[in-house]
Amino acid sequence: MQARRNFTVLYAMGWGFLAVLLVMQSLGFFQTQGIRWAFILYFSFLLSYLLTPVVRAAAWKFSILDQPTQRKAHTNATPLLGGVAIYLAFTISLLVNNIFDKTVMVMLMAGSLVLLVSVIDDMKSLSAKLKLLVQLSAATMVIASGVTINLFPRHGVNEIVNVLSFSGNIFLSYLWIIGITNAMNFLDGIDGLATGLGAVISLFLGIVAFQTGQVFLGWFAIAMVGSCLGFLPYNFRRSGSATIFLGDAGSIFIGFMLACLAITGEWSEMNPLVSICAPIMIFGILIFDMTHTTVARIFTGKVRSFHDWVAYVGRDHIHHRMFRLIQHKRKSVLLILGMSCCLGISAVIMPHLDAFDSSLIVFQGIFVFFMFSAVNFYHEKSVSSIQEKRSIFRVQILFDVLIDFVGKDTRMDGVVLDVSDAGAKLLLNPSILVEVGDLMEFSDKLDTETDLSWMNGKIQWKREVAVDGDTGGYIECGVSFAQRDHRNIIEISEFLHNKKIKEQIQADKAELSGA
Repeated sequence: MQARRNFTVLYAMGWGFLAVLLVMQSLGFFQTQGIRWAFILYFSFLLSYLLTPVVRAAAWKFSILDQPTQRKAHTNATPLLGGVAIYLAFTISLLVNNIFDKTVMVMLMAGSLVLLVSVIDDMKSLSAKLKLLVQLSAATMVIASGVTINLFPRHGVNEIVNVLSFSGNIFLSYLWIIGITNAMNFLDGIDGLATGLGAVISLFLGIVAFQTGQVFLGWFAIAMVGSCLGFLPYNFRRSGSATIFLGDAGSIFIGFMLACLAITGEWSEMNPLVSICAPIMIFGILIFDMTHTTVARIFTGKVRSFHDWVAYVGRDHIHHRMFRLIQHKRKSVLLILGMSCCLGISAVIMPHLDAFDSSLIVFQGIFVFFMFSAVNFYHEKSVSSIQEKRSIFRVQILFDVLIDFVGKDTRMDGVVLDVSDAGAKLLLNPSILVEVGDLMEFSDKLDTETDLSWMNGKIQWKREVAVDGDTGGYIECGVSFAQRDHRNIIEISEFLHNKKIKEQIQADKAELSGA
């Protein structure tokens, strides 16, 4: 209660301080270049921090929630729409600081379109085709305004070369914007990761803009840094799970705006290697994850079309793999963000190096990702081997469970239908029902299920079925488990072992008393 009261007081003070900042800005207190950078950063941070509880309350009121499922990590319904707070803080920060020109206006309009459709998707799931169409439309708006990748020369030796160069730049621009947008969305699968990556990438884009004298773009990037950092305390908490998620609206908006920002400015006029490699380094985590998962899914047959690529949801992204390696969500996020920071630092020092040294930095980044892939591959191979051994162990135990419940005589009179690590089935001859004590208890409950609470499973009994023309029929008996955990199997094994010991002791006592 005291903590809640303290938060309420600080929250009210935050709104008051924000009002003071607005008044000071209107009076021209923050027009000095260095101070203006700090003002944009702090204003966007504070506004995002203050707007997030408002958006969270609205998500609760209108039931825009992410419900827990077996595939998801969270266990409680969690509000979405966190991206709306980031969008509002980012946009208002640009408005207050008069950071607008034609390019920025087009980018904001396109980003607003993407955000609006993504909010609808958070409320009511939309098809992958529709979302992709909207992203292509938004990218077209940006590209039509003149924001494109200029990898190929725009003035060739003849008209054909010019057309090919222009087409190549347009294609790469679409590929970059759509790819980065969806890569950011794919990484929004663990608390704090997408928001943290948005802040890190924006920070290094701002540093590069500062180095190259593109102050306008630097302010644009810093506004995104502050907006992401203001949301982070609610999404990446020291203890407990997130109180609000970005939702598709947030991750897609952040990815789209950063992708557009990266191709808006100039990276290096004198060094083509820097122009190509620096943005790839800054966006390295997103590009690696997108490339790695796409290639893996294609080779395994999980993805066969572009639609499948957009719609597929799996647990093979970098944060899933990192979590399987170190078994700690928070440390996984921090490690990935640390890798992103290392790549960003490499990118900002590249303009100060010659071609050879820049090449070494690029090779270093590639080598780090290669090592991560190799370690992950051998780790998952080892895990698969362990799981296979556990499955064999489970099969034996489950068969023993079934035999124990229907009696030892079924080894001769029963027919094994199926034994796997999920359960086991037998066909039983009705003639043995009289002789089997455990089975007699359930012989009048055919077509029913009997819960086995002690092993988190159940026994299924089915009516007689004809086997090989035998009209007497057989009864199908099966054992299955609701929770597939090897620890439960060990408990079951111990239970059966102790049961056999008790039965033997009772038999010995009976024999002694009879003697």
